Amino acid sequence: MDHCQKQRIKFTALRGLLSVAAGAFCWFLLGLAVTKFGLSITPNQTLLVGAALTVIGWFSTKRMFRFTEECMSMNVSKNERSPRPATKSNPPLNRLATRPAAAVNAAKPVAAAPIEIVQGGKLVSKSRVTVTITKSDAGRSVSVVMRGVGSGEFKGDSGVRARLEGISGIKWSFPKNDPTSGVRTMEGVITPAAANEKVAACLIAVANYIG
Repeated sequence: MDHCQKQRIKFTALRGLLSVAAGAFCWFLLGLAVTKFGLSITPNQTLLVGAALTVIGWFSTKRMFRFTEECMSMNVSKNERSPRPATKSNPPLNRLATRPAAAVNAAKPVAAAPIEIVQGGKLVSKSRVTVTITKSDAGRSVSVVMRGVGSGEFKGDSGVRARLEGISGIKWSFPKNDPTSGVRTMEGVITPAAANEKVAACLIAVANYIG
């Protein structure tokens, strides 16, 4: 006899004992009530009531012990289920071996700084803005000449001046303004430790913002 069958017999017997005990207890209580209150009930009627309560207890406890059969059914299904072969999520080594080295280790090339930011010259030349780098023995300086840039466009938290002064690696002097010609000029010194690529990119971005 397997384990599941033994458990089924065990719980069925326990269910029967509980039903009989409940019927006997109710029969005993009914007998005490007849004696105390002087009810006109015969012993056979009392026995019949106890038997009826036993049957009621048997059927009422059916749902309480149903979980044992469900549990055993689950165990049987689990034992009959065939195990699945383990699948590997990693690609095979031969697939990696066939890939070219350039596709495996593809590095983005570093953008080179314009020649003007290193040796000097006009970095940007547009109708409204000109950015010029001057190189001397003392170091490198930058000059930004703006034409037709109003006060509202130049000042403010997101204006041209704030954008230029936010570039790391340049120390700016106080801006100059010629109201007659409408030309604004900002001059600064590029520090020796400044990153040429970053400084050039920031200056070009501000020039593009001016247009």
